[in-house]
Amino acid sequence: MNIPTNQEIITNYLNYYESSIQSVRMREISLRSFFNTCNKHIFELKKRDLNDYFKYLKNQALALNTKKNKWNILISFLKKTMNDYDEEFNFSIVIPIIKSTDWGNYHSKPKNLIFATKEEIKQILDYFKNHNYKYYLMFRILAETGCRKGGLIYAKYTEIDIKKRIMETFEKTGYKAYYFSKNLAVHIEMYVNERKKLDTKITNLFVVKNKGIYKPYSPRALDLIIKNCLDKLNIKREITCHTFRRSINSFRFDMNCPDEDRKILLNHKTTSNVNLNSYVNLEYNKFIKMYDTWNPYQDLKL
Repeated sequence: MNIPTNQEIITNYLNYYESSIQSVRMREISLRSFFNTCNKHIFELKKRDLNDYFKYLKNQALALNTKKNKWNILISFLKKTMNDYDEEFNFSIVIPIIKSTDWGNYHSKPKNLIFATKEEIKQILDYFKNHNYKYYLMFRILAETGCRKGGLIYAKYTEIDIKKRIMETFEKTGYKAYYFSKNLAVHIEMYVNERKKLDTKITNLFVVKNKGIYKPYSPRALDLIIKNCLDKLNIKREITCHTFRRSINSFRFDMNCPDEDRKILLNHKTTSNVNLNSYVNLEYNKFIKMYDTWNPYQDLKL
């Protein structure tokens, strides 16, 4: 009887979620975290190995939700593996019961929050504009909309309304609708016209060719793009993709933008229960006017 390798078992598990690229990547990263700390074959795992990993996770400098997600993915993986390999290999493991209070009532201490200045944002975008137009557009969308990195990766050209200046996308807390400026709409329209000419099976706005196949960008790829740009510009501060979201919120605060308007424009959790169809269509005029009113880049030629 040929015993499957860890990688074969993991691949079998990930294939169950292949309809969602983001879900597959998140699960793959979480499982890699476990097997980096436990060098055993899956069928050799014992309850004590899981308890050790729980203690390891609990002491990591990560956000509490991140720790819980990594743990829950591991348990999901083990349950499916038991279901798939129980009869043939008699695989079974006792899963420890972890209560919410076992994690401790705390989050990791946040790092110093980095905010980019408007001058730095313009410097970054000017660099991309002169060296890679696609990167320029990607990071200008991050800067002007404040969308998350995952939202940019998921964004489909079929879900962007150029005339209404709306980009609908999916992020970790659900579907979101972001607005953008008239000038950016011109650039997006030109880019989309060229993007449609690519022979791809996916409709993601931004794709990269890997081994002859077009795929969405990975979060790590975006991190490397901005890091390389900062190195070229000799910017020492740790500006990340999320810095653009944090910065536009700060700029709006300085403009005396009301808290509720800032939450709406960034699709914060407090507004995630708003029906997307209503959010985009029924109150479109209200929200696009709100965006234009509180656009901090109006006088900056991006």
